[in-house]
Amino acid sequence: MNVRPLPPGFQAYRWAPSSAEVAKRHGLRPEQVLRYDQNTPPDTGVPRVALAPSFARLNDYPDGTYAAVRAAAAAYCGVGAGQVVAGAGADELILLCAQAYLGPGTAAAVSAPTYGLYRIATQ
Repeated sequence: MNVRPLPPGFQAYRWAPSSAEVAKRHGLRPEQVLRYDQNTPPDTGVPRVALAPSFARLNDYPDGTYAAVRAAAAAYCGVGAGQVVAGAGADELILLCAQAYLGPGTAAAVSAPTYGLYRIATQ
């Protein structure tokens, strides 16, 4: 099996700059930067909890079928678990959809501006 060649004009996906980089660019302290990208809230909002109990499961590999999550989502939506797709983040699901529905020679429209991975997923 051969890896397909990159299309003309292909540009690699670039991660957004870190908060420290944004702060430096604008003469701010990193804690003064409020991020509304990367699906990160501006406030942590996470309660402080003891981490020790979670260490007992740290070596467990998560269920790759997401059976419990899919069952819960299906019950909430009133559909069967077979109608729910779960993944390890939006990037995985975007790529999964593109792989499932876009074959060689299939056309796809990607508007701009948009999330950069949409373009990459269609190539």
